Amino acid sequence: QLTPASELRVMLNYEPQSLKFILHDFVKGYDPISIGFKRRIARTPDCFADMGFGANVFYPMQKIKDFDFNTMYFDSYLLFEHNAPSGSYINYSLGYIYGGGEMKSMAQWSFAGNLYVGKILIFAEYFGYYQFIDQKIETGFDAGIIYEFNGNMQVDLSVIYNQYGIDRAVFFALGYSICIGK
Repeated sequence: QLTPASELRVMLNYEPQSLKFILHDFVKGYDPISIGFKRRIARTPDCFADMGFGANVFYPMQKIKDFDFNTMYFDSYLLFEHNAPSGSYINYSLGYIYGGGEMKSMAQWSFAGNLYVGKILIFAEYFGYYQFIDQKIETGFDAGIIYEFNGNMQVDLSVIYNQYGIDRAVFFALGYSICIGK
């Protein structure tokens, strides 16, 4: 965390949840590394609503020594969050992803519901991508739990379902996050 309103992110083996990206990287044997940032750009006085901006650059770790721009991709997105007094909140996003020379580009959207139960967050999310090159829509759904150890560490487990044309897939994801604050 750079400031209370901004953060720098470094993520290993993380990429957009698009089936097109996941299968592409799986076939190529790529494990992406991501470097990005997120910045809150507006907040209501009572913290009822936030608006933020984020961006990430993704690159396969296997290609770092032989850099090739065509295997790099990036995303940028607007984030919105609305809190409720019960400890629940909704968030949604709109974004754009550029996938280098092979993947081209796509629009992204998501809508999620979240509920805190003590230190556990339960979430469900609907998301989608519009593939500009082939003019197809990919949709997906994920759900899971996040356990916060303290304000700086969390572990999450989720199941993700994607559908792109006739291709369908179910993925399981396990993540661990550390926030290094000021």
